Amino acid sequence: MKDNFSQTIRSEWRFVASMVVLTIFCGFALFVFFKVTGSLHRGALADFDDDISAFIIGNRDPLMNSIMKGITELGNLYVYLAGVPIIFFSLYGTNKHWHRSIEAVVIVLSSFLLNTFLKLYFVRPRPDIELRLINLSMESYSYPSGHSMTAIVFYGFIIYLVMHFGQTKWVKYAVAVVLSMIVLLVGISRIYLGAHYPSDVLAGFAAGLFWLLFVIGWLRYRRFKSS
Repeated sequence: MKDNFSQTIRSEWRFVASMVVLTIFCGFALFVFFKVTGSLHRGALADFDDDISAFIIGNRDPLMNSIMKGITELGNLYVYLAGVPIIFFSLYGTNKHWHRSIEAVVIVLSSFLLNTFLKLYFVRPRPDIELRLINLSMESYSYPSGHSMTAIVFYGFIIYLVMHFGQTKWVKYAVAVVLSMIVLLVGISRIYLGAHYPSDVLAGFAAGLFWLLFVIGWLRYRRFKSS
């Protein structure tokens, strides 16, 4: 009886602590997004965007062009949806938490819809078409970057699952590092290919991180209440 009570108290404290941490990082991500957005409205991002874009685009060469085109594909919606069955079978075969694959679909699609709403709200034009190395299948607005936002949401959610269900510590950290690098490179590729300004990518990362942590917090709250 006493052991059960102690275990319940520890579980509640862990839940509260995790929610506090999630709230702090959510607040930080939201602060960064509004900071960048405020600077955008004041027209204070021109030098920031021009300097970083010039540095990244200035390093173009045929080999790097092909590499960046391949990297940017890792931020496409069809790649995320193709990854869902992998999540399903991985979790079903080990922990029977197959429903997490449904959560992955929901979080990615919701971030895609949120990004679409933000782009239609801010209506920032994309960089000059002369700078682009890719053809955009659907011409849309630039702020915030959809690839950056959905990449941090999808790959960040996989990191969360691996850290939560992974059995080997070094595998957990290896996956976290690799997927974090993929997210960063997807953002850089959007600048390199001329599809986005650096501030678009930064805002996309901030908005995506906020949405990722908000949804994780909501899911943890639901599971805690149901248990």
